[in-house]
Amino acid sequence: MEKNLRRKCVEFHGHECPGLAIGFKAALVYVLDCVRNQKIAESLINELADDGLGPRRIANILNEQGIDIKYYQVAYRLKKRYKN
Repeated sequence: MEKNLRRKCVEFHGHECPGLAIGFKAALVYVLDCVRNQKIAESLINELADDGLGPRRIANILNEQGIDIKYYQVAYRLKKRYKN
């Protein structure tokens, strides 16, 4: 899959160069970090909601831990969680 993505990047960029390789790797690291933070945020949201905290307080705690999430995003995830 990585080779396929890299080939598409080369087609879009027009040529292969060191800058493209560095940018491609940086983008992969960023995406993987976002996925990891997403999983951590989901588990923390569920844990804190089980402790009885509301969306604003949960968002504040996550922001203190370096996870950038707004209270309305927390509220949406909790709504989806309890809807199922």
